[in-house]
Amino acid sequence: MTFFESRDKIGGVLRCGIPVNQGQKDKIISTTTGLNITGRGFLVPDAHGSTSRPGVFASGDVVLGTRTVVEAVKYSKEVARAMDEYLRSIG
Repeated sequence: MTFFESRDKIGGVLRCGIPVNQGQKDKIISTTTGLNITGRGFLVPDAHGSTSRPGVFASGDVVLGTRTVVEAVKYSKEVARAMDEYLRSIG
């Protein structure tokens, strides 16, 4: 698992991310409290990727399951926009 972080130049907000693939999805879901999950074990975010835990966003296989790259990228662009908006609002 790769972890990355960067400091936003606006407000010094620390941005963190953990890329999760299908194999790591089960571990994240089973060890993280406060996340709503479907019966099939996927995270339940809103249309903008925000999960039931404030400040936690999700996209890709952990939400949609295996789909086409086009679908994943389309949804992930919206999630990235929503994350940026959220981070600016708290910074």
